[in-house]
Amino acid sequence: RLTSERAESIYADPEINEKVIPKGSEHHLRCGSLVRCTTAHPRASIESPTYHIVLVDECQGADSYVVNKSILPMTAATGGSKVFTGTPDIVKNVFYNTIQQNKRDMTRRGHHRCNHFEADYEEVGKYNPEYMKTAQLEMLRIGYDSNEFKMMYRIIWLLESGMFVTAERLDVLGDKRMIDVVREYYKTPV
Repeated sequence: RLTSERAESIYADPEINEKVIPKGSEHHLRCGSLVRCTTAHPRASIESPTYHIVLVDECQGADSYVVNKSILPMTAATGGSKVFTGTPDIVKNVFYNTIQQNKRDMTRRGHHRCNHFEADYEEVGKYNPEYMKTAQLEMLRIGYDSNEFKMMYRIIWLLESGMFVTAERLDVLGDKRMIDVVREYYKTPV
């Protein structure tokens, strides 16, 4: 996007007067900024300089350990922003946990900052007719109630598909009397 025709027309504005210099997976800006594209693969060595903003695209597939250990610390020195984009999946990871934390934060008293933005296919389709057309064709092809359509277009997490037992079922089955750590318990089967 940095080297697109639209971006170049914005950079050419006299008030901005910027130029992007592509250099492999890095893009340098004349002002001294750097944009780097890299993978979040668990076997990749991605530790690098400090950043002001980190964008993890398709974060639902990113390894939580890599994101938490190798990527997010790169914003510590600057108090940098972290942006995660993606769609729901069948397992919990850093993306799911961050969404849940942001939703909890937004319900706290006195918390006015919104850190979570979510749009299903109907919302996006209001502003992009081509997207709505594609979503409707996919609905016909794979079905409105298919797992894929629920995750990709309806923004529904299907955690029960990827878990041994759902959190709700575990709560029902759990023995509430064992909330505290108990060294010995023989009254009922655990």
